Amino acid sequence: MRQVQGLRAEELAGWGLTPPVVVADAGYGQSHPFRDGLRDRGQDYITAVRGDTSAHPADAVPSAPERAGRNGAHRLPCPPAASDSTPHTPNGVR
Repeated sequence: MRQVQGLRAEELAGWGLTPPVVVADAGYGQSHPFRDGLRDRGQDYITAVRGDTSAHPADAVPSAPERAGRNGAHRLPCPPAASDSTPHTPNGVR
């Protein structure tokens, strides 16, 4: 079954029209055939992506952070020190 977005691109090309850039929502952004079709046509495009999408270079290699804690455990970051060490109480009551 041919996708609607592919038909639209073919229809525009049939009229001799090529948009300078194709803008699409996350539904199309998740569609590999849609993006591949645009790439195959040499079409510039930008799509939205879902919030759980991550991006990295194709040659990226995952790495774990250095272990500096006891027994090789990861160190947890410390919260920043308070600028005022006086405890805060309502109405200055101690």
